[in-house]
Formats: sequence, structure tokens, C-alpha cells
Amino acid sequence: MNSIISYLLLYNQFLISTIRQLIMFIVKTIPLNDFKDNHFSPKYQKFTVDALPIIKKPEKLNYKILLSEYQSKNGKELKPVKSRGGKSVPSDAICPRCGALHNYLYDNNGGRGQLLCKICNFRFDKDKENFSSNTLICPYCGCALLKKKSRKFFNIHKCVNMKCPFYLDSLKKLSPEELEEFKNNKYRFKLHYIYRELTIDFFKVDLSSMPKGSFSLIFRKFPHHVMGLCLTYHVNLGLSTRATTRAL
Repeated sequence: MNSIISYLLLYNQFLISTIRQLIMFIVKTIPLNDFKDNHFSPKYQKFTVDALPIIKKPEKLNYKILLSEYQSKNGKELKPVKSRGGKSVPSDAICPRCGALHNYLYDNNGGRGQLLCKICNFRFDKDKENFSSNTLICPYCGCALLKKKSRKFFNIHKCVNMKCPFYLDSLKKLSPEELEEFKNNKYRFKLHYIYRELTIDFFKVDLSSMPKGSFSLIFRKFPHHVMGLCLTYHVNLGLSTRATTRAL
């Protein structure tokens, strides 16, 4: 019995030595820089969590005050808009930013819905714009995010600025092969900044509608962004709960 244990111990030491030699061979042979470049390729950015957007609260103005300031500065009144080419603005249209009436509004895109206020230079859509809501701003270029898709529990906002540093940096990281694939299948890559706005409060979920074994997170004191990170690390990246804890 003792001889068997001694043999197993010696064999275990032999395996440890072999594994150590294999690790040294891998470290010396496989370039770690290539692995790092592939790991951070924009092709896999769908599994990463971007920085939070900047929330910009719109500034409400008064068109009467602006007209008075214009007259004081220029010594004359600001004239209403003269419609040309039969492109008239509906009489019920009002600038959501300063409250200017329709006679101070331009038809800014040939009858396709966008209007431009001559007083405060604000562009808006008469039927879609909601000036009272906050605007999401890209943290990299400062442009307003465009709402691209609406899902059941969240909305997807995207920065469509082609000169955004986030997009240009992601584009530079593409290898020649990935760049060729990107030209043919752009949907497989995430190069633009994207923000997912949750429309459901996970902390106030009705337990009666949840499967058996589910529990409420209302006792947690963490924001929804932290919950999103947990789900991304644990589900998308496949990390264990212990590894997710260390990552956070």
C-alpha cells in the first residue's frame, strides 16, 4: 500500500513538472499582444458595457424676452418668416423650446415634418418631439443620441455621429479581415456608442407574476446600472457568481 502511494506521489510530481514546462512553452511561443488585440476587437464589443451617457436637461426660453433682446441689440424687430414655394407651417405649430408661434417657424426639410424656430434656432418635429424630456448625450462626442429601437423592457439609443471618437477608435482596431467583413455584414459589429435605457423597474417586480424561486431586489441599494453589469458579466460573459463579484 505504501509503495502505491509513493508511486502516485512521484507520478503527481512528474505531472506538475510537465504542466510547468508546457506553461513555459506557451508563454514563450504564443505572443500575448495578439491575444490582447483579438480580445479587445470591436467584433466582441457587443459583450461590453459602455460608459453612461450624459443627461442634458433642456433649457426653457421665452420668445417674448428673446424678441425684446434682439430689438435692443440690433435696433430693429425680428421679422416673421415669409413662406416660399408653398411650404407653409401649420397654424397650430408652436416651438417647444421658447413658445414661438407658427409665423416664426421655418419648414426645415421640405414638408417632411422638421421645423426650425427663427427666434431660438431650435429644430424639432411637430408630431414627435418631446422637449420636456431629458436628452441623452454621447459621452465621447457630445452629440445627442438617436433612439433606434424599442423593445419590451428597454430602448436602444445610438450615437450616429460618424466623427465620434468612440466610432473612429473602434474602426481603427479592426484588422484587414474584420474590416472586409464589416463592409459586408455591419450588423455583426458594434462600432458606435450604444446605450440601453431600461423601461422596467426590476426592484418593483410583482412576485406573483414571476416563476417559482424568484425574489424581489427591492432591498438592494444599488442602481440599475450595477444590475446591468451583473447580468452582463454573469450571462453574456459566462462568469461565475464569484468571478462576477471580483470583477465588480
